[in-house]
Amino acid sequence: MGKAGKGLRKITADVIRQCWRPTGRSGFRLVMAVLLYPLSLVYRATLSLRKMLYDAGLKKRTSLPGTTISVGNITVGGTGKSPLVIAICRELIDSGFRPAIVTRGYGSGLRSNDHMVLKDKRVISGVATGTPDEAMMQSAALPGTPVIVGAKRLHAVERFIASNEDEKPTHYVLDDGFQHWGIKRDLDIVVVDEIAPLGNRRLLPAGPLREPEQALGRADLIVCRRGLISPRSPLPELAENNFSFEHGGPEVVTVTYKPSTIVAAPHWTKSVSENWRESAVLVAGIARPDRLIQELNLAGVVIVDSILAADHQRFDRELVREKSSQASALVVTPKDYWREPDIFASLSCVTMIADVEVDLDPVRRLNLWKKLLAAGTSEPCGR
Repeated sequence: MGKAGKGLRKITADVIRQCWRPTGRSGFRLVMAVLLYPLSLVYRATLSLRKMLYDAGLKKRTSLPGTTISVGNITVGGTGKSPLVIAICRELIDSGFRPAIVTRGYGSGLRSNDHMVLKDKRVISGVATGTPDEAMMQSAALPGTPVIVGAKRLHAVERFIASNEDEKPTHYVLDDGFQHWGIKRDLDIVVVDEIAPLGNRRLLPAGPLREPEQALGRADLIVCRRGLISPRSPLPELAENNFSFEHGGPEVVTVTYKPSTIVAAPHWTKSVSENWRESAVLVAGIARPDRLIQELNLAGVVIVDSILAADHQRFDRELVREKSSQASALVVTPKDYWREPDIFASLSCVTMIADVEVDLDPVRRLNLWKKLLAAGTSEPCGR
């Protein structure tokens, strides 16, 4: 796709996302909702048919040879799934288990039947093509942990197991797995954001919902993400739904996400000047850059300019180079750095990586989490 096509696609996506917001120009949102509503009906019918096929046993659900934990969401956009996946894997490793991450790998360039396995930021098996940013970020954050990438996740796991008989994981953590019904799971976790947990409460494309909001009743645990900026809980909004929850309803906890360390990128070998915080440029392709900017300001980082892209979108190299010549530092997220590390390695300006820390204490106190750790690989842990 050429630059014109990419630009048109971005403009279209931006216009649609404008109508997803629960606040804003009410007339515009109403018109867009009416125009997109027929497509949402088609989307709903497709979802219903797919669920019916699984419920009737016409499409198969397969169990993996270990405890399976899914971390997903019900809306499009960044809710904080990947940092939670990393935090859960660290918790499992600290408890003596051997987790593996299973992810679709957006931006990997893999064909539908291909797979890739990353370990320690290297491709150890499968097809070495493209750079799946979230998978690379997870591999960098979790030394020794395999990250299994493939559009057909079950197929990718089977290929991994066949070539790693002596190193079988005890746990499989599905990144963005809530809508991946082909794999059975022992614990289904859904992450919702504190700002707009259900958006405008409409299905794609009229809204950000990937499933009807009642699908939250399928979860075992709802994690309400709370940040340092406007740290309110989405619990009241979720409580308004009067869900017909299965199993008596999921557990619901509020988990705090907060900036942790801001460190120089691994390619940088020089010393870092003390004044790098005074005029930094943010380079980010994430769903909520405004929240990151505010949190960086709280940490004393002055963002004088920014280069923003859509989630998983690649950056304009010349623009990054131009902006870096006018800044004391570039600030990126781990996901943005690992999408194209060579861009930042070629610059004379230091690149600082701003990571996030997930406080798992509310999850650790839950009986279902204690049960999962106690069960190991032999007993289902979800309800």
